[in-house]
Amino acid sequence: MFKKYIIAVAALALAFTFFFVYQNRNAQQAEQELDYRYYELKRKKLPKKVRLQRPSDWFYTQRAYPYNSIPEGKHIVAVNQAKSDRIKQLQSKSTATIDVWEQAGPTNVPGRVTDIDIHPTDPNIFFVATAAGGLFKTDDYGSSWTSVFDNAGAPSIGAIAVDPNNGNNILVGTGEANAGADNYEGDGIYRTTDGGATWNYQGLPNSYHFGRIMFDPNNTANVFAAVTGKHFGFTNPDRGVYRSLDSGKTWSQVLYVTDSTSAIDLAIHTDSGYIYAAMWEKIRYPEQPSDLGGVTTLIWRSSDNGSTWSPLDGTGGLGVGLPTPAANIGRIGLSAHPTSGRIYANIADENGVFMGLYRSENCGATWTRVDDGSANNLNGSWNGGWYFGNIEVAPSNPDIVYLLGLDLYLSTNGGVSFNNVASGLHADQHALVFDPSDANKVIIGNDGGVATSSDGVSWTQLYDMPNTQFYAVEIDNLNPHRLYGGTQDNGTNRTLTGNIDDYDHILGGDGFYCQVDPTNSDIIYAESQWGNLYKSYDLGNSWSWAQNGINSSNRTNWSTPYLIDPHNNNRLYYGTDRLYRSNDGSDNWTSITGDLTGGPYPRGSFGTITTIDVSPLDSNIIYVGTDDGRVWYSSNFGSTFTEIGVTSGALPLRWVTRVTADRHDTDILYVTISGYVSGEPMPHVFKFDLSPFSVTDISSNLPDAPVNDIISDDDDPLSLFVGTDVGVYRTVDGGASWSAYSAGMPIAPVHDLDYHPATRTLIAGTHGRSIFKVKVNCSDPNDTDGDGINDACDNCPTVSNVNQEDIDADGIGDVCDDCVDPDGDGFGNSGYTTTGCTSGTPDNCPNDYNPGQEDADMDGIGDVCDIAENVYDTVSSACLDLIVSNFGNYANQGQGFVNMDFGGVDCALNSVYLYDGSPVITYIDGVDTVAYVAMFGHSAFIPSADLNLTVPTVTTADYDKFESGTMLTLNYDIGVENIWWAPKAADSCNFVIQLTKVYSVDGLSKNGLTIGTAQDWDVPTDASGSGNIGGFNVTNSTIYQQGIETNPGVGCQDNDTRFSGQSYLGYAVNDALSVDTISPPYNAYTASNPTYVYPSGGFVPGELYQLMNSLTGLAPSATVEDQHQVMTFVTNFNLNGSDTLFFYTALFSILDGSPSDVGVTSVKAEKWFYDHILGVSGSGCVGIRGNVDNDPGEQIDIGDLVYLVSYSFSGGPPPVVPEEADVDGNGSIDIADIVYLVNYMFGGGPPPLGC
Repeated sequence: MFKKYIIAVAALALAFTFFFVYQNRNAQQAEQELDYRYYELKRKKLPKKVRLQRPSDWFYTQRAYPYNSIPEGKHIVAVNQAKSDRIKQLQSKSTATIDVWEQAGPTNVPGRVTDIDIHPTDPNIFFVATAAGGLFKTDDYGSSWTSVFDNAGAPSIGAIAVDPNNGNNILVGTGEANAGADNYEGDGIYRTTDGGATWNYQGLPNSYHFGRIMFDPNNTANVFAAVTGKHFGFTNPDRGVYRSLDSGKTWSQVLYVTDSTSAIDLAIHTDSGYIYAAMWEKIRYPEQPSDLGGVTTLIWRSSDNGSTWSPLDGTGGLGVGLPTPAANIGRIGLSAHPTSGRIYANIADENGVFMGLYRSENCGATWTRVDDGSANNLNGSWNGGWYFGNIEVAPSNPDIVYLLGLDLYLSTNGGVSFNNVASGLHADQHALVFDPSDANKVIIGNDGGVATSSDGVSWTQLYDMPNTQFYAVEIDNLNPHRLYGGTQDNGTNRTLTGNIDDYDHILGGDGFYCQVDPTNSDIIYAESQWGNLYKSYDLGNSWSWAQNGINSSNRTNWSTPYLIDPHNNNRLYYGTDRLYRSNDGSDNWTSITGDLTGGPYPRGSFGTITTIDVSPLDSNIIYVGTDDGRVWYSSNFGSTFTEIGVTSGALPLRWVTRVTADRHDTDILYVTISGYVSGEPMPHVFKFDLSPFSVTDISSNLPDAPVNDIISDDDDPLSLFVGTDVGVYRTVDGGASWSAYSAGMPIAPVHDLDYHPATRTLIAGTHGRSIFKVKVNCSDPNDTDGDGINDACDNCPTVSNVNQEDIDADGIGDVCDDCVDPDGDGFGNSGYTTTGCTSGTPDNCPNDYNPGQEDADMDGIGDVCDIAENVYDTVSSACLDLIVSNFGNYANQGQGFVNMDFGGVDCALNSVYLYDGSPVITYIDGVDTVAYVAMFGHSAFIPSADLNLTVPTVTTADYDKFESGTMLTLNYDIGVENIWWAPKAADSCNFVIQLTKVYSVDGLSKNGLTIGTAQDWDVPTDASGSGNIGGFNVTNSTIYQQGIETNPGVGCQDNDTRFSGQSYLGYAVNDALSVDTISPPYNAYTASNPTYVYPSGGFVPGELYQLMNSLTGLAPSATVEDQHQVMTFVTNFNLNGSDTLFFYTALFSILDGSPSDVGVTSVKAEKWFYDHILGVSGSGCVGIRGNVDNDPGEQIDIGDLVYLVSYSFSGGPPPVVPEEADVDGNGSIDIADIVYLVNYMFGGGPPPLGC
């Protein structure tokens, strides 16, 4: 053993030598890796000393552009005008004539919570402060909520404090202190003495953001407030700690360090009266390097009620043991136990990395770092210690401590060891309070709302809080009660019922634009941040990547615009720094312009397209707006574009938020912009007349605030709606004057509007108060046809049509439309008048664009939507052929052969191939066992008659993708689909990625299901028949078969070097891209074909069910004749009626290899799966740990050791995948991992642990 350690130490010295040799090379590599985008931040650690570009800068940047900050006071002036305008709206009309908005949800997708406080004597009452939705109050422990701050101050709340002696006396500090900035600054501090019914402004207008407000429990007339000041652009002397001696009525600054040092947290030790303040040096600029730490970051203490303060920096015997003040010290969180002398400090560095938990036993005189490293991942792999950082100690027990970070960590031994107790919680923890009536009860607030716990470990999410932060919203044209939207922190959500409390989460990440095909509600487009666009063909149950042809090196906006052409549902536009068009429903994209911006820019603007529109009257007219003030216009279908915005002098240099083509005149365009200007008000709405060219400011009497969207009323050319940062406004005179149009809606930024003309429904997506909707009344008093819809707003004013049906969304009701043509191909739908169409012949495929009306089998159904009795297609690439079928099976009894990597090889005719394969579903129905498996000519599934049955092919440069269509079980209650990805690269074409999707068709739950997949591989063998050896690779959850060689050296190749098999990659529920890649399958085994899967000659469903349920893990069979493989994903599974299951596997074969090559192939397939399907290149640990430098070949070599040493000892870049560097699997990256790796590489030690 001693010799091994000598070898290890020597090798470690060698590694350090390598490190210094390659130091410059590694530094250059780190330099090249600085350009991270936000969706990578939560997966990767960042190089030390890197100043981050944060996602939420988007909100602030567009409003500040082209400056570093928003002019002081401008937003508050706009808010005050909005309040006045709302009063005028109510006074100018009778209540009966005012259109009143109503909440449209979601109430079950809560947004970010910043602080919580609880009533001192009635624990059912507590208050929740939100990032952008104001303040909510509950009287029933979170069962229901009431907004109590709508008519008071700024809707962004940083801190709340309830008087511990009077639950009706409450203080609120406006402006979220967390270092994100996707909302406005605050306007000061407010007080209520009646539990939130009314509020009084108590000053501190230049506070901007609050970190904490605390009543002194010894004398609640004394109140302290931690003021953080401005986030962006400026230092300001108003930062620091403030004190009130009259319960919050008046305030004075009692601790000021510098104009760049914020007060971020406070703690009060009840017994001694000591007051503690955490000061944080921070300066930020939009999209520029920021300082989130510094030498003035420090804890201060006052012993005289805040009159004087002492720094805990080691001088004067105070603060001994805390980190020495330095440039790298970042945010600090504080908590004091009220009766012991114990004080806690949670410290992060300037980049947000957890630096440790420090504890004092003597009220702050001396400190010790006490944590054992078990909370090192507190701030996540993206190091978010600047975004969260609080700590709370239980008043009842000084040993119970919670650390709030990306997850929630609990210690019961005074902060020494921690357990992650965030299971069931949304990410990003910001606030935690203890129930004063029950020491075991805890309430927590995070980016997903509020949750409660009765034991501090298990959590119950609270709902009914409409504070979702929307970026964009959408109405389903065919089903206008269905609403969709993209949100901050909570992805893309929708309701299928129109209820406010049943929104489904359908796509992850941060959500942005969502578009529903106006002719087919099953087809949905949605995106996550930076323009990651996906398409669903099945109402959002599964998603496909939809960016083939879009250059990944183009600049994209945090909120990237795309648009379905109103004239052709298969034509879309997408904006990067240039404009792309797809003519085939996003399968392929082509750039139709060059760079339309003045970018790239070093700061301020991204240099991207922000808005796109196509005239609803003429598909040749296209408009584009950019984040640097440019507006482009094409009248020839994009052949040429002309800039008519900032460079032509028509607009100020501001961020263009929306271009909207007029619904009535092809020459009219409306443009809205963001931003402010100091001094005089700035116009934000412009009307462009293109013939002859003129530009008119139609902002008129609108508040001087950013305008984010504009809608043209289909029924009235003078009626326009705008969504502004202070609500919705309407003009009925073309912009000569505007009126508040916000009755029933709180003042909040309205990021997006959508309008459904047929029902005259307008919806508003607010950034902080969810979605609101309103029925827009029509001012025309006439109703010719007597259907209750006034003529000016009736899509068929002479024929009664109460429901205003308009299937092709052309503004003409179906009952009087002479060409009802939803797909826009010139052929009308059967059952409607078609005299005005290109041909009087009805459309043979009414929902799919097919102007040629091709019908190869002459059955009256167009080829593009024809459902054949049997539909086959072939998955093909350079080295692969696989027959796929809509009846559930693949390979189709050897027709596909799946000859992978065998082209041009002498042994190709005697090769590995897949004979047949199928999904498997089996369960016990009463006393009988039911088994669905489609192999050897047996069709246990039937094609669906109403869902996608074709086998569409998606072709990209990297792969071909095929879909089986929908198969149904014989009782029509369970739907199954298979999807295959065939890589095109020569080094990756010996595997196919397979997705098996299972869901309830009738919407009812299915209980007790066993789900898996079966394959019959034929691997060449010298034995009689097709006998093979069954084998397993446990590390990679792989089952395989190996050929048998009885005459070594005879023939072109030994058969025992040939392999085939299947690897399990992971599963997901509902969100196909949120895949659990850790959990293994229930089992995998090999068995004889005739006994268990052959449809005749002994097939018994009960035997298949028994094997799939009785075996566990990987269960090899003895060598048998003609064996098959079964992989069981789940057993005894209860499938909810609204859930969809996604199971990913890889099918592979190896021409000439060994069992170790099975593992290599599995790892390669898994990495390809990460890169091309999940879209998280390099973000997952694959195979075994140790690939620290994340090289594509997954080799573990000296480069990994050098990388790990560099990171550990010289500030080198962190591992892209932290799990790869945690070689010994103990949960942390430390010297033990280096020793382990050295011992493995040079001392014959064990290999790294599996991922």
